[in-house]
Amino acid sequence: MNHYKSDNSMNSEITTGVERNKWLSVVQWVILAIAYFVVIYKLVTFEDYDILLSFFSHITFYQCAGIVVVLFLFPLNLLLEALKWKVSVFGISKISVRQAVVSTFVGNVGAVITPNRLGDFPARVAYLGLNNKVEAVLLGMIGSALLSVVIVSFGLLALIQYISVSGYNVVSRSYLFIVLSLIVLAIFLIVILPIVVKKINALELKSRYMNSFFSELSKMSYRKIFDLTLLSLLRYIVFFSQYTIILLVFSNQITLAGAVMVIPIVYLFTTITPTISASEAATRAGYALLLFEPLSVAAPSVVLATLILWIINNGIPICVGLIFSNFNVIKI
Repeated sequence: MNHYKSDNSMNSEITTGVERNKWLSVVQWVILAIAYFVVIYKLVTFEDYDILLSFFSHITFYQCAGIVVVLFLFPLNLLLEALKWKVSVFGISKISVRQAVVSTFVGNVGAVITPNRLGDFPARVAYLGLNNKVEAVLLGMIGSALLSVVIVSFGLLALIQYISVSGYNVVSRSYLFIVLSLIVLAIFLIVILPIVVKKINALELKSRYMNSFFSELSKMSYRKIFDLTLLSLLRYIVFFSQYTIILLVFSNQITLAGAVMVIPIVYLFTTITPTISASEAATRAGYALLLFEPLSVAAPSVVLATLILWIINNGIPICVGLIFSNFNVIKI
């Protein structure tokens, strides 16, 4: 009888999961359609393509140097992600830096064909042939979550500033208080997290996946959390710098102050928006267009800069990952 109830409960969970995934898929495709509509509309209604072409035909040495810098920052961006992955799984598997780098390339192949890059870590684990597959995926997701915390924190601060600059009545005195509160809250959460997780891990949760999650999370030491947070912060600085430089290269209408204010908000909105990987570039470009529009920035410049950066940081790794995963060019 209990076995019958267990089967019914499992079937109910599967049905609920399928329905949830169906609605999530609908939302993702709607967002994809809206993102591409915004980008296409802005490109079609833009009337100064002659000025844009003239700008590119007279590209300066410093602008070329900027593109080179963005390209050179790509390996650093990838290396930091690989090191974050290596640190995440250190407790269950000691992989080398080379293994971490190659599996990170392969992870991009899994990420591009799944919603919200969910296939990233399973692809890394499968390529490395790790024994503790579920645990490794969960630990990788914890490291990814810390990067999301960094993105959201900077994005919220930039959003407050953006609203203030836009002329809305935001109490300026509370700005510093909000900044300090977020910093204190982040420190508090980092300090209290291992204690809370160990308490939760001691409980018997109904879901075995939640049990596995909290079991692995309880193994996270303060040192590992600090290392992952630091690597996440460094990686954020790198891809933030790439986006800033590429925008300044492709548009003389964007100021450094404007880029520094808008880019964190673009990453914030992109992070919290449920999307499929194919729409990531369009979604980011759509948000950038809407946020830069009040600053009178040419739409094609923003779209081109965003697309090129996506090709550098995502397109190249996907191609290299396909080589490693399908043709086994490098044996590990």
